[in-house]
Amino acid sequence: MAELLHLEVDEHVRTLAAPKAVLDPATAAVVAQAADAAHARGYAEGIAEGRIAASAAAAQIVARLDEVLGELLAQRAAAREADIGLAARLAADVLGATPPVDALALLDRVHEAATVLDDDPLEVRLNPADLAAIGSAPHDRRLQLLADPAVAPGEAVLGGAWGGAALTRAAMLDAAIALHDAGHTGPAGDRT
Repeated sequence: MAELLHLEVDEHVRTLAAPKAVLDPATAAVVAQAADAAHARGYAEGIAEGRIAASAAAAQIVARLDEVLGELLAQRAAAREADIGLAARLAADVLGATPPVDALALLDRVHEAATVLDDDPLEVRLNPADLAAIGSAPHDRRLQLLADPAVAPGEAVLGGAWGGAALTRAAMLDAAIALHDAGHTGPAGDRT
């Protein structure tokens, strides 16, 4: 039988101490192999637990960043809408405060709008004061000028069987807002 524990006694030493354990080479090799395997297993488990913890922490950070980005985009959109609303109110106030266009200049705008409409005849509704100011000024034979008190001074509404045009301050403001909105959308129609 192989010796598992070897005890050496030194006769010159006068103190009593626990003997030093000495393993035979085969047992020492088994113990070293088991210790190395336990170390490797512990190291691998530690790395795996560390990766899981790091992944969970990274997921929390990404989720919070997504929340913050969503909040910032919502604030940006709200600010843009507030700015557009303010600009629209300001433009409406400015446009409403401008003196009405000269009636002949309005007739020129009506002629210009009529050139893109193919309808014959075209009904042109004008404010009664503008119609009176235009009087018998020459105009396109297709145009039927009518008084409409619902049309504001300096504005006109053209209509035909196939199309029409609104030469109004509100239509200009709507077109300006639409152009602004068209310039602030991304490729997928998302607001930027």
